[in-house]
Amino acid sequence: MRTRAWITRYAVLVALALLVVGTRTNAEIGLYDKDGKKLHLLLELQAAAFNGNDAYFGEAESFVGDDVDHWSENAVEFGIGGELPAGATRLFGEVSALHTRSYGDDATGFSVGLDDPSETRIEQGHIGWSSGSAFSSLDENALTVKAGRFDYRIGTGLLVADGGGDGGGRGGWWIGARKAFKDAALVSFDSGPWLVEAFTMKNQPRRGSAEGRGWGGNFERAFGESLNLGFSAIHVTNSGQTDLPSMNVGSIRGDWSFGKGWSLSGEYVEQGQNDWEGEGYYAQGAYQWKNAPWAPRASYRYSHLSGDDLDTVEREGFNPVAYGSSDWGTWYQGEITGNYPLENSNLNTHQVRLQLTPTEELKLNVLFYHFTLDENNIFGVPLSDDDFGDEVNVTADWSVTEHVYVIGTLGYLMPGDAGEEWTGGNDDWLYSMAYVSYTF
Repeated sequence: MRTRAWITRYAVLVALALLVVGTRTNAEIGLYDKDGKKLHLLLELQAAAFNGNDAYFGEAESFVGDDVDHWSENAVEFGIGGELPAGATRLFGEVSALHTRSYGDDATGFSVGLDDPSETRIEQGHIGWSSGSAFSSLDENALTVKAGRFDYRIGTGLLVADGGGDGGGRGGWWIGARKAFKDAALVSFDSGPWLVEAFTMKNQPRRGSAEGRGWGGNFERAFGESLNLGFSAIHVTNSGQTDLPSMNVGSIRGDWSFGKGWSLSGEYVEQGQNDWEGEGYYAQGAYQWKNAPWAPRASYRYSHLSGDDLDTVEREGFNPVAYGSSDWGTWYQGEITGNYPLENSNLNTHQVRLQLTPTEELKLNVLFYHFTLDENNIFGVPLSDDDFGDEVNVTADWSVTEHVYVIGTLGYLMPGDAGEEWTGGNDDWLYSMAYVSYTF
């Protein structure tokens, strides 16, 4: 019966995608556009269904309190945005409401025991000004100032990308529709090879999670189309978190494309305050056969995110701040490991990836991960080994139309000694996901 029910849920997602495809051509975005005055609707619908086997290596019920192999999620965001001319400059604004819901308990375990995990609240809500063509020596809209609730990302999102908090009583954990920071302000200069930003913002955590505010600056410089360098500095204060009331974060990063298909990228982060010091970094190399069928791209990445040594009074664990997703494995490392049992701390990861592009609309990925703990503990639970496990992911991204996007994912996580000791299980964790979105 359970298998039949989940076949039905996947069929519903496919039917939704086909329905949306059939109605796409009648969709209208703009409500008004005249003399530089613009008004438009914002609408995004998202749904995902998840099916797995042997979560937490077969010990989900004893480890998180229930069966978390099967659930589904949806998210609906609706809003309105617009802009007005102000001489050669422009004013703009946007406001939206977001509803998320989960049916069944997701594999984080955060929703176990909760009835009807769902929530509706304001997501976007900001006003701003941009310079337009006021400065002829600069790019259009080189200067921007905005305040309120809005999305913001630095680099690949290792430190700053997601200001929201999904899952738990809010539902919608994997979809992760909440990304906006609140009580935020940003001043940006973006012209030619230069990007300079100053910002302050707070996250919007779900109940029980820590709320923090960050003040910082971000600097990026492009050298032609092949080399980009960046530096960021952030001071973070955490409300109600007495063991780590504040911290300073510094990051340097770069990416370089060279030859006929080679690229290198990396980032180094230092964090610290008083008796606490964490670090994180990654280095990646890739090669793409651009003229070969399906344009295959192979890459290898090693990442290190420090862990806390339980034998010292100092704290050494990397704080993931407000990290988020910008690509597969970045920075939810492993569709199972990165989304559910572990977070971006106390983790050393080898990632090998093959990307294929059969058509402009279809992209395929095969990813292999080997996970080890930086220190022999998980969330403070001492362990005798550092081998958490190996994971394989297969993903397919299909841009069906300009507005419709479909994803399919398969995951297979094999426990190492540390994973078995932590959960008490030794079964392989299987996982699949189907997702569809419709965006105006």
